[in-house]
Amino acid sequence: DYTGGEGHWLFEPQSTNLIPNANQYTGNTVYYTVTPNQSSPDGANNATLFVEKTATANYFVNSDNASIVGGQTYAYSFFVKYAGLQNLPVNASDGISGFGANIDILNGTVNSGTAEIKDFGNGWFRVLMTRTVAASASNAKIQFNFGNQTGDGTSGFYLFGYQIEQQSFATSYIPTNGSTVTRLQDAAFGAGSSDLINSTEGVLYAEMSSFFDVRGYVSISDGTYGNSIRIGFRDNDIRVWVYVANSQTISQLFEYNILNMNKIAVKYSSTDFKIYINGSNVFSTTSSTYPIETLNELAFRRGDQYNPFYGKAKCVAVFKEALTDAELTCLTTI
Repeated sequence: DYTGGEGHWLFEPQSTNLIPNANQYTGNTVYYTVTPNQSSPDGANNATLFVEKTATANYFVNSDNASIVGGQTYAYSFFVKYAGLQNLPVNASDGISGFGANIDILNGTVNSGTAEIKDFGNGWFRVLMTRTVAASASNAKIQFNFGNQTGDGTSGFYLFGYQIEQQSFATSYIPTNGSTVTRLQDAAFGAGSSDLINSTEGVLYAEMSSFFDVRGYVSISDGTYGNSIRIGFRDNDIRVWVYVANSQTISQLFEYNILNMNKIAVKYSSTDFKIYINGSNVFSTTSSTYPIETLNELAFRRGDQYNPFYGKAKCVAVFKEALTDAELTCLTTI
C-alpha cells in the first residue's frame, strides 16, 4: 500500500462492502450536471463529478442502500474531491436516524460533527464515519443533503467509492458493481529460518501502525502463547509483554498514537531487558525472567493463532544479538 507516498505492507481483516454499487448514485441528481468517468484516487477514470445547476430545489445525493443488521456497528466511508463546493454535509443514515458531519473538502477538515479524514493526494480525501445503528434498522446509506437552495451553476464536487462495513473501522476500498463483495483477510507466512532467532538474547523490532481500538500483535515465540515476546496495539496504546512457561513476566503500556508509524524495539538478554520507542528508552529492567524455551517463530499474532495484527507494517525484524543502547536509539529514531 502506497497511501501517504511511502510503501508498507497493509494487513486487514476480512470485510464486505455492503453497498452493491459503490459508484452508483441516487437522489435529486436532476438538479446537477453529472459527469461520469472522471479521474479517481485509484488512478482510473471512474469517479463522478456533480455540479449544481441554477434551479431552486432540494439538492441531495445518496448512495445505494446496504442491507444491515439492527443494533450493530458499521463503518461508512467514501472519497471526495473539491470542485468549487467547499462544505459537504454528510449523513450516515440507517433508515431510522442519522449521524451527521459537515466536511471542508477543500482543506480536508471537519467543520462540525464526528468524522475522520485521510488525505489521498491530488485533492482527494477519504471520509470515514462509524456508528451503531438503531435496533430496528435494516438498511443503510450515505447521504449528502444540502437542503433547499438555489444552485449557482458552478459549484461542485467529485465523488467515488461508497463503502459500508459491519465493523468499528473502515478498511481499504472494496469495489462493487451490482452485488456486495468480500475481501478475504490478509496474511503473511514464511518468516525465515528458525535458527536466526536466539532464545537467550536478541531484539524484536517493528515499524508499524494499527487501526484504532483493534487488538493485534507481532511476536517471537515457540508457537504458543505461554513462551513469547510480543509487541501489541490495544486501546490506542503500544504494549509489550513477555510470557515464560505460561507466566507473565513483563507487561508494559505506552501511550502513543497507534494510527501513526511507530518504531519499537524490544531488547532481551540474560542481564537486562529494554524497550525503545521512536528513539527513546521507555523501559529498562534487570530483574525479570526471559524465555528459556526455544523461540523459533516470528509471526503477526500473539504467539498462538489468536489476535492477528491488522494495520500497516514497514519493517518487522529479529536481531540474533542484543544491540547496544546507541544501536537501539539509532534503529528506532524517527
